[in-house]
Amino acid sequence: MNLETMKSQFSGDYREAFDGAYKYVLTQSFPASYFDEKMAELYDLLLTAQTDGKPAEKIVGTDIETFCKDYFSDFEPENRLAGSLKSLFGIAVVFVLFGLVDWRCVEETLPFGEFRINGSPILCGLGSGAVLAALFRMVQPLVMKAKKISAGAWAVIYCVMLIAAVTAATVLMKGNRISLPGAPLLIGSAAYAVLYLLVSAVLRYRKTGSILAKKQENPYKDSYYKNLEDKDVRRIIEKGWLKRYRKLSRRGKTTEATFRDEINRLESINTIIRWCYVVMFIGIAVYNGIDALRKYDLLNALCFFAVISAFELLVWLLLQKIDRQNAAQRAHILADCEAAGLSLPAFLAQELGETL
Repeated sequence: MNLETMKSQFSGDYREAFDGAYKYVLTQSFPASYFDEKMAELYDLLLTAQTDGKPAEKIVGTDIETFCKDYFSDFEPENRLAGSLKSLFGIAVVFVLFGLVDWRCVEETLPFGEFRINGSPILCGLGSGAVLAALFRMVQPLVMKAKKISAGAWAVIYCVMLIAAVTAATVLMKGNRISLPGAPLLIGSAAYAVLYLLVSAVLRYRKTGSILAKKQENPYKDSYYKNLEDKDVRRIIEKGWLKRYRKLSRRGKTTEATFRDEINRLESINTIIRWCYVVMFIGIAVYNGIDALRKYDLLNALCFFAVISAFELLVWLLLQKIDRQNAAQRAHILADCEAAGLSLPAFLAQELGETL
């Protein structure tokens, strides 16, 4: 769930309180499951208070930072440690997979025991991570004090810092190859991943009587929360359409038919874009496959082609999902307009609380 979408449902002190909690969690290293659950609970508390006319101060008090420290105090240090170990598990799995692909495709003539990897990305990654941690610690005291900077703005600042750190690491890494023995690193990473799975299974069995991980409840699974995202998408579409109508009006094209034709034209453009994505992804996959065949033998080329194709397929499926959601909202807007018995421009203005 997009917290900016949730924040948009509040006004005044309620909005300020939710944004304050949002800024607080940006300064912490909470796992996603804990973070989502607590923010969903706070959203419900503040929304109920806003609906009932209960002052936000009755929920969060006069100092939002003090409230947040108390509200999130049930997060124990061992939870943070468990989250760090889980992150290391993910890193270890990715490292093993890419390391094996690197050995098979690049250093296939060497025995596994003599295989070496470029340690520059690892060292640069650790270095940039340390720099980011230091920067976050420096920025952290400012987050809660800077009242005029919203949580969304701080999130953007953090993203810029991350991109800058990665860019700097990439520049420093370029042309500097640090050769490290690949076998010990891969075996050590694989051993950690296996040990993590075994210990997790034992702890789970002692706690729940089953070695299988129980699927975590999604605090945003209710249609109520899902509708928030739909409302956000719908509002974006309505604003875009109303802006398009005003642009047409400035050119003297103010009839309903003209506006509907423009909407249909935009839909046709969206269809063309969807097919362009298909052609682009197929073209990239074919190019990568041909390029791999020129560099490697057939088996390694097929493995490389399969990995790249799978990644591109995931990206394409994500784009398709977003496109279907947007198309559904566009259809809902048109259906609601027909039910209201208004012209489309008048309906859009009414929905957005604006005047034509």
